[in-house]
Amino acid sequence: MYHFVCPGAASGRWLGGVKFSGVALSLALTLILASISLTSCSRSSAPKPGPPAPPPSEGETRPGDPPPPQAPGISEPQLPSIAARATKATVTRIVDGDTIDVAYVSGPALPDHRIRFIGTDAPEVIGNKAEPLGEEVKAYTSRKLARKTIWLTRDVSEIDPLGRALRYVWIVEPPAEPKEDDVRKGMFNAWLLLEGYAYAASNPPDVLYAEVFTRFEKEARDAKRGIWGGVGSTPAEKAEKSEASRRSTN
Repeated sequence: MYHFVCPGAASGRWLGGVKFSGVALSLALTLILASISLTSCSRSSAPKPGPPAPPPSEGETRPGDPPPPQAPGISEPQLPSIAARATKATVTRIVDGDTIDVAYVSGPALPDHRIRFIGTDAPEVIGNKAEPLGEEVKAYTSRKLARKTIWLTRDVSEIDPLGRALRYVWIVEPPAEPKEDDVRKGMFNAWLLLEGYAYAASNPPDVLYAEVFTRFEKEARDAKRGIWGGVGSTPAEKAEKSEASRRSTN
């Protein structure tokens, strides 16, 4: 705080056209200098702005940035659950161990009334000719499925090269997200493998249960059930017989 004592205080002084006494003039000058000092301090203590931040690169977000706008009507596609995609049908005919005919009841439409089971290769019955265990496997399928209500679910492919609908066959309505135990207890494709009545056949892109089916086949093979009990042909033997039959007819 500055304090000025002006000479001639008694007589007063003129400042800006106004006459001040010596004391009043001293007080006025003190207030003016104090105000100047405070203004200078406040200016020197204020933080100086830094250089401007570079603009964000494409796709970069910063804290506090608003979310990017989304085009109206566009959302992440979601597939319905397995249960929602199941076709309900009634079995009308057993063609062989892994092929049946059905009548549509409800759900997604079928491309054909003939159903070829996905992931299985059972001994075949063609007309009056049957591969070893072919009739036994057909009889097993007939006992389990004839005139029964079933649920059919697909993988990637709709049909096989012969135009038959490729499906997994459930004897109970499948859960929304089937686990391995659900497959074991409720899917007929799995039953054929577990009983040793079919080989596991991996045919990409239809491989949703390929690993599970391979484990089921091994379980039947280790227990020597069905075709693994010394009756029937291995897949390699079946292919060799098929090729020999083709050559004999040419």
